[in-house]
Amino acid sequence: MGIVHPSNLTIMQQPIQEVLDRRGALRCVRFASGEVGVVNARGRTVLTVGVVQQMAFADHGFLRGDNGRTFFVDMKNGAIYARMPEMVRFGDFELAGIGGFLCTRTRRMYEVEAIPAEAWLGCEGLYLKLPFRGCPDEAVAAKMVERPMRYEVCLLNGDDSGVYWLMGAFDDRTPLVMDDAGRYFRVLRRGPSGRAVKRLLGTVTTEADRAVVALAIQRTAMMVADRIRREVERAKREAERERERRMLLLVTAEPFRMGNKWGLKNKGRIVVPPIYRQVRQPVGKYCAIEVCPGVWGVMAVDGRVEVEARYEDVVIHADGTVELTIRPGMVVRKRLP
Repeated sequence: MGIVHPSNLTIMQQPIQEVLDRRGALRCVRFASGEVGVVNARGRTVLTVGVVQQMAFADHGFLRGDNGRTFFVDMKNGAIYARMPEMVRFGDFELAGIGGFLCTRTRRMYEVEAIPAEAWLGCEGLYLKLPFRGCPDEAVAAKMVERPMRYEVCLLNGDDSGVYWLMGAFDDRTPLVMDDAGRYFRVLRRGPSGRAVKRLLGTVTTEADRAVVALAIQRTAMMVADRIRREVERAKREAERERERRMLLLVTAEPFRMGNKWGLKNKGRIVVPPIYRQVRQPVGKYCAIEVCPGVWGVMAVDGRVEVEARYEDVVIHADGTVELTIRPGMVVRKRLP
């Protein structure tokens, strides 16, 4: 008994002898040839199983067959199981678990003796990392720009072709993968769907290719790092602008007391909870705070500590400078942010 997918068929439509079962738009049928298979609403062959006595749809996209003994066929890749596997889900990924093995439902199936805890979702579900036992074929390993300390494979979100070799990740956590043909891809996310999009960086078939691909990976890593740096700087600038806007609204803040502790209120709303021994009247955007007897610092009116409390006294001036008394007669002056 063999499993044949339409991509392997020369004739896409076959005469149907009888319909054995129905599931949505699909039909499980026996062809005039005696073989059993699945066709869609147009009668196009989706899957062909060999000569089988009985066949019907099962759950999770499987077929249940009987040829004197019950077996199950995964319609996604044609894999045959002696019993129905347990479906193991990781986000958008679904694996078939059976007898201590995890089996992918990709067209090129990968199976590994492992427990579900050994699979790991990466980059918020962009890929699923799976363990790999042993070493890859030497022909595949020879295409690796650098052989990793530990071999790992992964599934890509929305890619049903098979598994890829996980060769690393860039600073934004997007993975670098390689297929068995030696093609290297950076994997990105396609919009809100979370589906993977592969960006080809190069293919290793010769030693010269190895240097070219290594350079492409290095350039991509530098590009990603530079983009992250610019995004961090932009976010920092935006946060500072937003903070300046908030502090302009807090220039009317007033110290308030609760018990024996002081904080800041603005228009009846608590801005800084009462956690200080003393809070002086703000001068512009800043106010002096005392954390314990005779130990002073400077706080902005939004609660951020600008000068750590370790001075005997502080005097804030309207021009944004502050005098910090280290000890009597020893005063330093600095400009606040």
